[in-house]
Amino acid sequence: MESRLPDLTQWMGQMEHNHLARWDELPDLELYMDQVITYLDRQLTAFKQKEEKGITSSMINNYVKDGLVPRPKGKKYQKRHLADLLTVCTLKPVLPISDIALLLEQVPEEQRPTFHNDLCEMLDHCFSQLSGWMGESLQEEEEEDSDHLMHLALQLSVEAATRRVAAQRIFADLKEQKKKRKEETGKR
Repeated sequence: MESRLPDLTQWMGQMEHNHLARWDELPDLELYMDQVITYLDRQLTAFKQKEEKGITSSMINNYVKDGLVPRPKGKKYQKRHLADLLTVCTLKPVLPISDIALLLEQVPEEQRPTFHNDLCEMLDHCFSQLSGWMGESLQEEEEEDSDHLMHLALQLSVEAATRRVAAQRIFADLKEQKKKRKEETGKR
């Protein structure tokens, strides 16, 4: 594809080669807030829109305050913090924070590395597939006219909306199961 859409072409290249750090690739060193922000910004470049500010210390502090991410130890963040923050940042555009919290609380500590690696592999796979599909779709057109781009955006939006609805249904069922377990535990 020619560079008639340089920003889109560049972003598609980032998507195609996206690689979020797996558990063993996360820094072993404890990081301070400014280092965490820099690290997350680098990891999440494919997710960032041009006008977006990116993750901020206020966001991280709110996730900690809300119990979504564990408290740092002496103002230092570890692998677990980074993995949870990457999960929150990648899922918050499509899921309410309460659903992300439900998801994270379902993962036992010993399974955190596997959960994180699975999430990264899913994201990388989806980005690669999407980049290929978009590239093919744009190459099929003689020109990347606004009608064709609008149609692509609409198709992607509809797919996202329907998948989000399916995810919401699953989370509703999970919340109901959790509520029933709590009630059963309370009756004993």
